[in-house]
Amino acid sequence: MPTIVMPSVNVTRNKTVAQPPTGMAGAVATILYCGEFSGGTQIKDEIVAITNVNQFQEHFPALEDEDYKTSYNVVQKVFEQHDDNLGATELIILPCKKDYTSTDFAGYLDRLEPETFDILMIPTPIEDLPTEEEGEASVFLGLIKTWLDNRFKSQAGVGVVFGLAPTYDETTSTNVDLLVEAMSIFQEGVYGALTQSFNGLTLNESVALYTNHLAGLNVSASTTNKVIPAITKLSKEYTYGADSVGAKLVSAGVTCFKCFNRSNKEYGVVRAYTPAGYDISIERSADYMTKQFQLNDFLGESSRSSTLDAIAGEVNSRIYNFVNNLAICDDIEATVNKIEANTIEIGLKYYFSGRIITINLIVENVEV
Repeated sequence: MPTIVMPSVNVTRNKTVAQPPTGMAGAVATILYCGEFSGGTQIKDEIVAITNVNQFQEHFPALEDEDYKTSYNVVQKVFEQHDDNLGATELIILPCKKDYTSTDFAGYLDRLEPETFDILMIPTPIEDLPTEEEGEASVFLGLIKTWLDNRFKSQAGVGVVFGLAPTYDETTSTNVDLLVEAMSIFQEGVYGALTQSFNGLTLNESVALYTNHLAGLNVSASTTNKVIPAITKLSKEYTYGADSVGAKLVSAGVTCFKCFNRSNKEYGVVRAYTPAGYDISIERSADYMTKQFQLNDFLGESSRSSTLDAIAGEVNSRIYNFVNNLAICDDIEATVNKIEANTIEIGLKYYFSGRIITINLIVENVEV
């Protein structure tokens, strides 16, 4: 008798990998304390990549160590999901010493050089800021600036989010001016520089929370004057009148937060103005597009005219996608030239609409 096959529907569960929507740049790297043996030797020195908080403890077993617990909370914040913001897609962790020196820090940055990611999160607050007594420039900020410049030159631009030790931002007007001067060294790449912490968290954890928010946003989305649902309380609040501490910090590219609605616990960014002089959405969009113009497949190819035509075709295809499909910018001008036998030069000019900062209301009362 033949086998009778009954009608049925069979479902097979395949392993799925989350793919970020186009226009997203949510891969984060961090320099993070992950534990030490009693003698001070790091538990693990190798760089690891994780996609959820559980994997952190798989690589770095839990310790009864307050600094380890803070690091665990940092990782947790990076992967939190809030409303329609999915947070980071990946976290690349470079384990560091509990109390690293500037020399250690320079070595950590060098080790991250070949890694591919979108945002570098430095949760440990930067403390070597200039004061009236010690006017030396920050060694740590200088190292970050040099590293950012090198990444930009190699067409692998990323943004950095870090915390600034709070004792230097509000004690005296002189210290505020020194902080403004310290931040003036940056040309590009600062996505966030925080002096305020949120929700009773440490500054380390607050840096992670803001990084999480940025990583989950489309690169063309600004945080200027926008509520961040995950923030319900600030450690301190500034005023933003002329010559105020808050106004000076914003002008220097420090990311400042304020209360929009106290009864509803709505808090967000005053103005996401980077030290480079742009809204963060413009800087993130430019970094994202520049990376996408990496045409590595053409390296090693002949520089004959047909290859140049193919390169120009690839460039135009990306321009169409950025301008017409993703609406990341208004227009892009591009040139493709052979400047030497083995060198092709692509010139790019991005055009962005300005971000609305001021709305003037003209009101007239008419009695009839």
